[in-house]
Amino acid sequence: MQLLVISLGLGLVLGTVFSALSTFVLPRAARSQLNRLVFGLLRRLFEIPLHFINDYRRRDAIMAYYAPIGRMLLLPTWYVLVSIGYAAMYWAISDMTWAEAYKLSGSSLLTLGLFETNGLLANLLVFSEATLGLILVALLISYLPTMYSAFSRREQAVNMLEVRAGNLLPQRR
Repeated sequence: MQLLVISLGLGLVLGTVFSALSTFVLPRAARSQLNRLVFGLLRRLFEIPLHFINDYRRRDAIMAYYAPIGRMLLLPTWYVLVSIGYAAMYWAISDMTWAEAYKLSGSSLLTLGLFETNGLLANLLVFSEATLGLILVALLISYLPTMYSAFSRREQAVNMLEVRAGNLLPQRR
């Protein structure tokens, strides 16, 4: 039973790390089921107010927030999943309750250091989880300038298309 729980926890952590790497590190697009799930659920939430709005400009103003909010939701999603995965591993290797294992995991992931462990394996897990938590934040922070640059290039291309198409109507805000 312990080996199964450790394997499931490790699989959850590795799957989450793969999602983060495919999102922020790979230079080309890679499919991540986790990202698809987060963006799919968020899209359903965004569609609720859109059913009541017929004006294109208002719908567009609402949907402008879809991608940035989706990207920002990925980090807490990764943190929750990594925390659950490590909590499962702590629970399997010690005599902690599930709640104690999850508190240790959260403390380690966020590098709070509120809880201590005994044993070499538990300490190795704590250090690896703390390192992973810092890496996830560093990935997001280092990715933000790239994201803003891509948005800027996209907006510049849209503006050039409007000029070429002859859209000279004044913008309402």
